Amino acid sequence: MSISQNYFNSSTTSAGYVNPIVWSPESEKYIYENSVFQALGKTDGRQLNVPGKQYNFNFGAAYSMSLLTEGVETPVSSYDYTQVVVTFKGYGDAKQISKEELAMGFSYILSDIQLGAFGSMTENRDSVIATELLNTSTTGIYPGTSTSSTVTTASVLDTNMVAKVETTMEQSQAKKCGAIVIHPLQKYSLLVNNNFIDASKYGSDRVIHSGEIGEYLGIPIYVSNHITSATENSLTVYKAVALGRDPFVFMPKRNFEFNFEEETKRDRTVTASWWEMFGVKILRNESVIILTSVGGY
Repeated sequence: MSISQNYFNSSTTSAGYVNPIVWSPESEKYIYENSVFQALGKTDGRQLNVPGKQYNFNFGAAYSMSLLTEGVETPVSSYDYTQVVVTFKGYGDAKQISKEELAMGFSYILSDIQLGAFGSMTENRDSVIATELLNTSTTGIYPGTSTSSTVTTASVLDTNMVAKVETTMEQSQAKKCGAIVIHPLQKYSLLVNNNFIDASKYGSDRVIHSGEIGEYLGIPIYVSNHITSATENSLTVYKAVALGRDPFVFMPKRNFEFNFEEETKRDRTVTASWWEMFGVKILRNESVIILTSVGGY
């Protein structure tokens, strides 16, 4: 096996920075401190380590009942399933390090790579989930009477949009808005809004989830850099995501695997590699509504 030109060696500029530093070994904790999206949907492990390239996920909806007439048999309606197809994909990365560098900073580099590996898993999961959520067919919400062609610099995210998405979901199978994930630049307009209450500032003993900045109308508000931006009416807008009942399913296929292996003896290198496999799919389109606004400031 040939040596990659991108392997990390002791002459690399950044090597001088990592050698004297002892990194925290609690790299796995990074996942729970930084993930936002996965906990807001449904995680189903039925396909973990079992065969199959895709899974037909069935979920039920409430049936309708009709008035019965005495002496007339109960009418029979057809029975079927509502399903979505979850497709599994693999994600991973690898880093190569010279044995000369390992001789000087092995323990530091190993923990540093592990931290980065777990961090990349967290970021990748949120990115994949956010991308899937933007595929919703539900009509989105804009501030006030704005549309994609009339949005202005005054079209910022406000508590009126939060109230509107809440009442919109209550009219559908979504039932109730469970969370809203916004872009950091949408956060400002909420924090200066007198109607918005930041629970963490007022001594709440409630556990604040990663990225959560507070709540309004009982709806937790989270912040994530994975919220997508777009250009509408010559302005940069941000696509916040509101989530209702069973908005999406996250299905792990192969658990996160981390490998640290030595290449051939003559290469004098060690390769750290990691990968996992999972699938993400929207379950109820009415449980995913996009809130479009410009940034704050």
